[in-house]
Amino acid sequence: MMILVPLLCLSMRALFCSVVLGLGFQTVNGQESSLVPGLLREYRSTTADTARSRLLSQISFNLINADLDSAKLTGEQALALAARINDPKALCDAHHSLGWLAATQGDLDSAEVHMQKALTLSRRTGGSGNSAPALGNLGWLAEKRGDDVGALKYFIEALGEAEAAQDSSSMA
Repeated sequence: MMILVPLLCLSMRALFCSVVLGLGFQTVNGQESSLVPGLLREYRSTTADTARSRLLSQISFNLINADLDSAKLTGEQALALAARINDPKALCDAHHSLGWLAATQGDLDSAEVHMQKALTLSRRTGGSGNSAPALGNLGWLAEKRGDDVGALKYFIEALGEAEAAQDSSSMA
């Protein structure tokens, strides 16, 4: 049984990632710093605070593997702006980015705080499958901590959310 749980966890993570990617979610370890110049152009050309906050989160997320200081600065700016305008989706995006950043730097406690906030906010904003990426991230974090059972629970829940999103979109 001791060997079975880590293998199940690994299998569920792989299955979750393939389903989420198949549904078009971009948040499964998809940092791409080459997207930043285009995002910056878009940021400079928009005046709506909601769009600006979400763009800052995207910039932050995509800089995580290239420039940690800039990723942190833009993530914190996104969080502050999202809080000021009280936009739950933008807050979720900012916490997601800051959570990944913290995990990348090995600060798993801070990462979990941000990822739990992202999960709470994603559930509040509604929509089938909206919480799947946050649940998958928490599963990945639990696995990183050596909690294979906890990771498996998160991955199973994330997979259920992702499947629900696929079902509801096919009915539309």
